[in-house]
Amino acid sequence: MSITHALPITESKPHFKHSAWGLPGGRVDFTDHPEITVRVAIFNGQNQLLLCLEKPKLIIPNRPFQQTYREYLDSLKSTVTQLRKRGNPLTWAEAKKVVEIYAPEIDAPFFDDCWNKKYTKKKILLTAIKEVLEETGYLIKPKLRERIQLQNNHRMTAILTGIIVGGALLLQETQEIKLCRWFSQKNLPDIRGGSLDRGDGHFMYTTHHNRYLQIVLDSLKKKQNRPAV
Repeated sequence: MSITHALPITESKPHFKHSAWGLPGGRVDFTDHPEITVRVAIFNGQNQLLLCLEKPKLIIPNRPFQQTYREYLDSLKSTVTQLRKRGNPLTWAEAKKVVEIYAPEIDAPFFDDCWNKKYTKKKILLTAIKEVLEETGYLIKPKLRERIQLQNNHRMTAILTGIIVGGALLLQETQEIKLCRWFSQKNLPDIRGGSLDRGDGHFMYTTHHNRYLQIVLDSLKKKQNRPAV
């Protein structure tokens, strides 16, 4: 799987994002590179897909941001603390044990501006863990499936799957999420209007349904059809 090298930041204006259902995720931000959008497909034992109803918000593209690995851990620990106050059984020891699977080998600034194969992938995986925990209440082990280069503004989207290993579904709304819910793949929210709908929460983002989810399903299908060695 190839990694796109450093790309020039293009001028992109802030835009308003309406409320709709989508895959949980967030962004990996850099100070002098385009951000990477992270989206995670999570299935349960009944093959249902977990979706989040996002609140409307203003998107600021290419926001400058830098975070060390220590700051990442502190932020994640704070999230676990807040979840436990809401009744989530997840402990910091459980979360840290999973994070250490993907943690860097060196104790140095990690969320920096280096754009290379090894560390960019780890930043994507650790961001997926953090964003899914914040939005859904679940601790996951993520697996990177594919990276899509968006040619219109030189940004990248990373598509992942996640296996739930702890936590519990978040029942209260958060700063960015109204609701999380399991959906049968045959009964997903309507995609009419996509992200441009009137924002009443009855729709799913078109890109999430037609592109991101399809990438995951195709990837899983290829794995199932792969001959045993």
